[in-house]
Amino acid sequence: KRAFATIQECERERIHKFMYQADAKASLVGRLMLRRASSILLNMDNKNLQFNRTKRGRPYLDGCTSLEINVSHAGNLTVLAAEVHQPSHGDHQLFLLGVDVMPVKDSRVNRTDEFFRLMRKQFTDSEWMKIKSDENEAEKLKSFFRHWSLKESYVKAVGTGLNLDLKTIQFTINGDLTPGEIRTDTKVELNGDMREDWRFEEVELDGHLISAALNFTDTQNIREWERLKIEDLLPVNETDLLRSENEEDWLLFSSKEVNKPF
Repeated sequence: KRAFATIQECERERIHKFMYQADAKASLVGRLMLRRASSILLNMDNKNLQFNRTKRGRPYLDGCTSLEINVSHAGNLTVLAAEVHQPSHGDHQLFLLGVDVMPVKDSRVNRTDEFFRLMRKQFTDSEWMKIKSDENEAEKLKSFFRHWSLKESYVKAVGTGLNLDLKTIQFTINGDLTPGEIRTDTKVELNGDMREDWRFEEVELDGHLISAALNFTDTQNIREWERLKIEDLLPVNETDLLRSENEEDWLLFSSKEVNKPF
């Protein structure tokens, strides 16, 4: 009940439209993470934060151009990446950031050959050679999801949506991921040009692949991913809630189907 009282009414209504508890919970946690991170980074009370969405549905904080923030959820994880960017004098570069998470395994993929046939056109020849290079089917699928997460993180950063030709974005992966360790040596080519002004932070956590795309290359400012509990996301004081706690929110949530059929 407190979680729903923490977010804006429009988001509360949107979340209640989900059919499954898992989807509603992931979306709700994402909204709480957005608000908590913004509150900490900008030293603002939750009640003073007003989020809107772009035409493509990306949340942004009203009246704040220095905060770049992005959230993603899939499988059992909801992740957030955020940065406050204060451009130096004469620096007019637009700061961009995107994050994506993918589970290593997907129950919807029961035949990799058919799945790969359908998805092949989204990758360059070089990327596809890398994906297919492992003889183990599970490792091939993991490599596919890693490449896909990298592309998603870049697309989310630039805000173009998946109508962008994904074959114009080519990634060169320089090593395997070790669970819990961040890699930053993956390179990207855009329309055949190597772009050194983009950095990609990748990590494998709890059977999920996470990729964050940033259009600046300061490798001295890399933070470890931080695990949060629901208590970390909720306001301590009732005065920071946007409305009174409502029993109806719990009833609506608990009435949803618990398990997704896929």
